[in-house]
Amino acid sequence: MSRGVLALDRFVLAVLGLVLLAAGGALVLWGLGRWPGAPDELDLAPLTTVPDTAAWPWALGVGGLVAVLVGLRALVAHAYRRRVRQVPLPGAPGGAPGGRLVLDLPAAARAAAQAMEREAEVEQARGHVVVDRGRTVVELIARVDAGADLARVRTIVDRTHVGLAAVLPPGTAQLRVRLDVRRARAENARVA
Repeated sequence: MSRGVLALDRFVLAVLGLVLLAAGGALVLWGLGRWPGAPDELDLAPLTTVPDTAAWPWALGVGGLVAVLVGLRALVAHAYRRRVRQVPLPGAPGGAPGGRLVLDLPAAARAAAQAMEREAEVEQARGHVVVDRGRTVVELIARVDAGADLARVRTIVDRTHVGLAAVLPPGTAQLRVRLDVRRARAENARVA
């Protein structure tokens, strides 16, 4: 999600919350009889004739179409995850003018995951790059056994971090490592 979508979400929720609080407060004041000048009863009889008008089906259709379009737009805005493919590398001195050096970030993430996977404590590892809150993040997901030595796993993660820091230009991306712990076989066994 982009910052604009997050800001819009927060604004809409704040307005909706304020409207609900105001309506709830008004109903409480009305119910307790502390709202001066408010009627004792509401007459909703004029609203019962609205569905009989000729424009009612059209109004419902347009309202439904607008609701569907707004809902689809919200789904697309929330489902879209920006991915970074390449980052520019600092050029070598004396390089060709107009030349461009780039680093393929997803390939670097996959290579880091493969390096983690070669260790005995890591059963499986995956790596990808996402943009999270405006920052590029290399995300590694590693599955380890429940009995794995956590000090050794931390050493593996630190070594992976140092390796990525050597490859990436400073300030390019942050590293996030998520460890998924596989349950022990005894926990997975079924009771007969």
